Amino acid sequence: MAAALLGIAALGLTNQATPLRAVELQALDWRFRWRGPLPPNDALLIVAIDDRSIARFGRWPLPRTRIAEAVERLAALEARVIGMDLLLSEATPPLSPEVVEGLLAARDALPTTGDPRRGVLDAALAQADPDLTLATAITAAGRVVMPFAFVFAPEDANTRGVPDFVRRSAYALALGQPDAPVGPAPAGLVVPAPRLAGGSAALGHVTLLVDVDGSLRFSLPAFADGRAWYPSLAIELARLGAGIGRNEALVRVGEAVELGPLRVTTDPGMRQYVNYLGPAGTIATVSLVDLLDGVVEAGRVRDRIVLIGGTAAGTGDRFATPFAQRLPGVEHLATVVDNILESRVLVRDRRSVAVDGLGVVLLATLAALVGGRHSITWSTATALSLAAAWFVTTQAAFERAHWWLSLIVPTGVAVGAVAAVETIRIAAEQRRRRRLEWQRSNLARYFPPTLVDRLAEDEGRLERTQPAAVLFVDIVGSTGLLEPLPPADAMALLRAFHARVEEAVFAQGGVVDKFMGDGALACFGIPDPAPDDALRALRAALGLQARLGAWAAERAAQGLAPVRAGIGLHYGEVLAGDIGGHRQFQFTVIGDTVNVASRLEALTRRHDALAIVSDALVQAARSADGGPELIERLQPLPEPITVRGRDRPLRLWRLPRPAA
Repeated sequence: MAAALLGIAALGLTNQATPLRAVELQALDWRFRWRGPLPPNDALLIVAIDDRSIARFGRWPLPRTRIAEAVERLAALEARVIGMDLLLSEATPPLSPEVVEGLLAARDALPTTGDPRRGVLDAALAQADPDLTLATAITAAGRVVMPFAFVFAPEDANTRGVPDFVRRSAYALALGQPDAPVGPAPAGLVVPAPRLAGGSAALGHVTLLVDVDGSLRFSLPAFADGRAWYPSLAIELARLGAGIGRNEALVRVGEAVELGPLRVTTDPGMRQYVNYLGPAGTIATVSLVDLLDGVVEAGRVRDRIVLIGGTAAGTGDRFATPFAQRLPGVEHLATVVDNILESRVLVRDRRSVAVDGLGVVLLATLAALVGGRHSITWSTATALSLAAAWFVTTQAAFERAHWWLSLIVPTGVAVGAVAAVETIRIAAEQRRRRRLEWQRSNLARYFPPTLVDRLAEDEGRLERTQPAAVLFVDIVGSTGLLEPLPPADAMALLRAFHARVEEAVFAQGGVVDKFMGDGALACFGIPDPAPDDALRALRAALGLQARLGAWAAERAAQGLAPVRAGIGLHYGEVLAGDIGGHRQFQFTVIGDTVNVASRLEALTRRHDALAIVSDALVQAARSADGGPELIERLQPLPEPITVRGRDRPLRLWRLPRPAA
């Protein structure tokens, strides 16, 4: 859940000018390249003012009479719509009347035929008023769309207010739409010379804003200045090219611009994301020189949307796109028109953002359920699989439905969630290992090494009823032995005694259940019973007495009293398991068999024995290999004895003390 919430918060950052958006935009570029180029709309044609045009006519900006010739030529070839990607914002001053009168007099003085100077004077007279020539061509064509631009620095504007001929181009708002502007407020406008704009069929803005990485990724199909919304040049070209009336155009703020049946989807900021078709030259292009020379066939122009713009080095704007580092502005404009007509505008709206959010939640949930269950390899494979699945989903949506779904955030959430689950798993594993180590260190004090791992890794509490051999040992005369000693010396003596008990029991694969002051309880057959449990208990008792005998000799050499012990041995059912609370517990055995072994140890004083052994243990040991030879060292007591806590008497055996 935390990963999903973080992912949804991160999605918001991909729509703002943040480093995360820059990364997402790079991922979008790769999706374009992965998809490859698309065929453009056949109704589009670019007339390029290219390097040949500049070389032919000698300067930039191009003389307006040449532009007028191009308009006249396109109109004659029956172009459907002509779009000017040229901001003709400055009026060209006409020649003075005196100069015109002089040129006319000079021409009239020349022969009417055969003198080339007459053609030169005619060309000069044609440029007496270039704006009038171009305005006349625009009006006569009746299908030219002129550009204007909103600017954000006052010094870039050639007018502060919105002229009436621009104001008339505003679109209507759909009912119920907010009239507050969306996006930055302009400081002014750059508009074409009024004489040129007056004869145009429509006007559209060419205001451009680049994304956080400096690339031109979106167009502004409608731009607000105050309460009015003005269409872009691309929108107007598409509208006129599709034969849609202005009364059918509506602006839905934060959603779309509607042109009759055509819907141009936008994001909440009214940005239309461009679905780039390919590198420079993808859209059909002819040179202005070829158009004016008459070598462009009528079939290439008839009934097409034609855009006139600069492509020569140093002319017009150029922008970085997924397919080109320097795409001419006129081709960007043509691409936007293509997207509108082909209904393949890149969708990045509230719906796609909702799908992103759903993807984040789904991937986070799957990562939590599937990842971190087995190993790092499994978790890595899970993360890669989820990331790959989302990549395929986003690429399919991009290519088939033209939807731009976020790639980086959902993928990051999938990988991050798996990493978080894996971290939790590793932390839990480390805690479990620390717990096992603590259990091992704790159990190692009571169990032989062969059983420590088995018991430490046992899930839950071990609790079972089973047969076992029980050995109870206690120091004989411990009070008189320990009282004279300082506490430290008494503790050292007990530790030495316990160490010998531990050695004897572990040597026979037994379990030290607990140490109890000057005594100890040991078991054989815990946790898994074996046929020789009783025999191993008897051997442990003999081994302990041998160790105590050797210790007595050492103490005698030091002038110290020997440490003697009595041992009780019994065989029968016990309940083995953990006892204690939630935070502190220990493994032990309980039951009548344990109580009897304790009572038998007490009988060693009365019968002057090293050990008292029940007949049940003797019979169990007798059936094991080597049992009969060991039992020969025991002596049966003449009469059955009733021990405290038992109603029936028991047949018992004693291990006699050796002669002094």
